Amino acid sequence: MKEGTTGGRVVGNVMDGAGMTGADSLVDVKGNDWVIESNVGQHAEEAMQTHRIEDGWGTGNIFRDNTVDVDGDGRHFYIHDPEITDNIVSCSNRTSSGEPIRSNVECTP
Repeated sequence: MKEGTTGGRVVGNVMDGAGMTGADSLVDVKGNDWVIESNVGQHAEEAMQTHRIEDGWGTGNIFRDNTVDVDGDGRHFYIHDPEITDNIVSCSNRTSSGEPIRSNVECTP
């Protein structure tokens, strides 16, 4: 989801990053106000990310009810500039074994 995109939804997808090259995540949101929900993902360095490449973008995104597994010790969620972007990683996100996710931000109940 690139800068300049707003208000989209990514819901109910199955993503497998096995063999993926040129990217380190299954989802990388740079737009605003996206909802990333009820997806299943596996085999990536980090499952889902946001990035603030341009001022005013990469904000207000919500990640909830996703089931994600990563390869190795990677994070399940990475939020770029969390102190100014108002992105939400819900505590409803889990691994396939039901474990809490690893993230650089606290999850939101």
